[in-house]
Amino acid sequence: MVSVQPDLAPQKLHQDRLGRTDPRYYRIPGSAEWLPALADQITSGASTGFGRAVSIVDFVRRNGRYDASAPDQLKSSAPLDAFLLDGKAGTSVDFSTATVMLARAAGMPARLVAGYLPGERDLLSGAYKVRHEDAHAWAEILFQEHGWVPFDSTPRPDLYAAGRATVGGQVPGLKHLFESSVGDDLLREVVAAPVRLSGGLKDAFGGPVGAALVVMAGAIAVGLGWLSMRLLWKGRRRAHKGWLYSRLPGSGRDEMLRIYGRVERILRKKGVRARRPGQTLREYALTAADQLASTLGTRGVEAHLAWFTDAAWTAAYNANSFPIQIVHEARARLSSLKAALDG
Repeated sequence: MVSVQPDLAPQKLHQDRLGRTDPRYYRIPGSAEWLPALADQITSGASTGFGRAVSIVDFVRRNGRYDASAPDQLKSSAPLDAFLLDGKAGTSVDFSTATVMLARAAGMPARLVAGYLPGERDLLSGAYKVRHEDAHAWAEILFQEHGWVPFDSTPRPDLYAAGRATVGGQVPGLKHLFESSVGDDLLREVVAAPVRLSGGLKDAFGGPVGAALVVMAGAIAVGLGWLSMRLLWKGRRRAHKGWLYSRLPGSGRDEMLRIYGRVERILRKKGVRARRPGQTLREYALTAADQLASTLGTRGVEAHLAWFTDAAWTAAYNANSFPIQIVHEARARLSSLKAALDG
């Protein structure tokens, strides 16, 4: 895979406002009536949404006990109250759950995300070897301009041992998840590999055999570099062609997604910001409705956008048979949406 390293500058995040999304990203357990008071106490000195998030991450990281012996970091070791109030050790899921729940209790849209850390870097190719033990969980908080921003409160010892948690003055828990990018950095590493590999191999091997090995290593690295350039360039060209994943079969699905693409183009002509990479269809619909209401005073489009969101989601992700009637209704609703926007 080739990943994109997000541009997360604290000074810009301080200026960004919290986003608006589905109500489920604000929910906290009914049994945790103590959460709002604790969240207010933690964030009392923060004046921005980003400042509140940082206060919460810092609190959880300083006060939580990490369960390094847990066999699976994606399984909980402690209930929320025992972890936050009684000092019981927890996994990355427990740290992330505490961060998400405190953020929601402070009125911030937050979600828990499970995935993997960058893993072990292969110095020959610049790629990363990711294993099961690199499984990790973190929190994400929604901002209007930046989208879902990752915050990691887990003080994993292996992060610090690898130097990945050193953020150079950046906010703790914000950057180290992605500070080693696997996109253009991989290409630069591979292309530059012949020079660095040659020096290293010359030190290790002497004589004609060593020289031959240097030449062979250089040739292999150049070949890898050429292949990586072709793959990355091909991927970038495809990036302009829309939905970059395997679609479910069916002409009706393709037609529905094309119609949804027209919906987004119509909204952009009305001044709505383009959907960001990683922004879900539902999040985009809510943001678009808010922006149209605030800039153009346009009302009554929420129902139309909600319908197109559900239809596009069904076409893209629902493996059940796709009813062709949805496409017919989409064509009719497209005219109604245009009328609502022009009215």
